[in-house]
Amino acid sequence: MSGNVGARRGRPSQAKHVLLAAVCLLGFACLIGGARLVALRTGLMTPGLRSYRIESGTMEPTCKAGQTVFAVQGYYLLHPPQFGDIVVLKKPDLTRRVLIKRIVGLPGDRIKVSDGKLWRNGQAVSEPYIKEPMAYTWPDRGEITVPSDAVVVLGDNRNDSPDSHTWSPPCIPVRDIVAMVASPQVQRR
Repeated sequence: MSGNVGARRGRPSQAKHVLLAAVCLLGFACLIGGARLVALRTGLMTPGLRSYRIESGTMEPTCKAGQTVFAVQGYYLLHPPQFGDIVVLKKPDLTRRVLIKRIVGLPGDRIKVSDGKLWRNGQAVSEPYIKEPMAYTWPDRGEITVPSDAVVVLGDNRNDSPDSHTWSPPCIPVRDIVAMVASPQVQRR
């Protein structure tokens, strides 16, 4: 009998498992509730998954017009942007609420487009996801150096996309990134 008692001590009972799960769920709920409260008080977005409908062909062939993608709101509050991430961003001077583009320049990067290619820090970037080679040179001379709090974004349909190569200023503040697209079919490639 004493052997059974010792064996039971090593494994939590079913009631303890339920209690532990309840405590974890309560803690998670408090964490999410706290995050929402902070978000509301500071004017930040509430973290979570949200769907967005692609309205144009500027991200083809990766994202098609009419397609729905899912994105993680608030992701960049905890993680730095990565090259190749597809993001939802707000551009206050545009009439549309949000845009979906690919990050091609990170803080400190030197970016240019010439000879139909994207150049990042002096190296041509392999981009198998774009619709076709760029038919423009950008900027007109030299290159763009991305500020410490910003990124450069381009649509995958480079020749038919309003993006950093057409905007002034061309760099988007990281704070204007609303979410990271997380749909499996459009993950970073």
